[in-house]
Amino acid sequence: MKLLILISVIACAVAEISNYHEKIGIPLAIRLKQLELARDFDGSRIFGGHEAPLGAYPHMAGLVIPLGFSFDSVCGAALISSTRVLTAAHCMVSDARNITVVLGSRTIYYGGVRVKATEAVNHPEWNITKGLANDIAVMFMPPVTFTDIIQPINLYTGRSDLSGVWASISGFGITGISQSLSPDQSLKHMQTQVISNEECQTIFTTHVLESNICTRSGDNKDNICSSDSGGPLSLGSGRNGFLIGVVSFGAGNCELGQPSAFARVSFYAPWIRSLM
Repeated sequence: MKLLILISVIACAVAEISNYHEKIGIPLAIRLKQLELARDFDGSRIFGGHEAPLGAYPHMAGLVIPLGFSFDSVCGAALISSTRVLTAAHCMVSDARNITVVLGSRTIYYGGVRVKATEAVNHPEWNITKGLANDIAVMFMPPVTFTDIIQPINLYTGRSDLSGVWASISGFGITGISQSLSPDQSLKHMQTQVISNEECQTIFTTHVLESNICTRSGDNKDNICSSDSGGPLSLGSGRNGFLIGVVSFGAGNCELGQPSAFARVSFYAPWIRSLM
């Protein structure tokens, strides 16, 4: 029975990254836009968690990703300089110039500072057909002005073993096993504890590499969900904070209480800096 559950969890993780836009991003974008047009929404997609005041995570960015035929998808990202955001490679599409980067906002379709990306560079070894490794991308954009609610976050380059440390996740999206948005939902954040890669491998096996960092919530309830993809895992916030991870994959079910996996920023820092 345990083996069947393990196989199912891994299959869900792979499937949701491989078909992220079709399975998650497009339906989410449609619902977000409906709620924002009705002036009912300024939210996120973290199961559990707590409402985050505007400016609590000034490095938080949203991506609106046009896919053609009037469809959009959405992802999260982290502001790392006035002209760069960091996100997941599986969020990217062929022409990044159509992607809108949203900063300083609790809504992803309206409000805040909105700029068009000029380019996106996936990690050179990212290949979804070969697994989940190297799921990280740097997006270029015109310079933005820093304010109290728009600030870059530092790249973490310290010790690799952060097991036991508590970190913050913030993101746009939906909550709960029903994957339904509540009208009063707002940008959320949660605290989650870093676990060892060895513990994470008991669930995701060989998909967890040195280049990943994993977390598990303390009460076994709060968790990231798939459409938090590309969003930040951080110690602190903004100029005083450090980005330690980029949301990559999870169990596919927000309420399973399984680990969540991220691209480890310290592992990729040299590559990221080469593009800044």
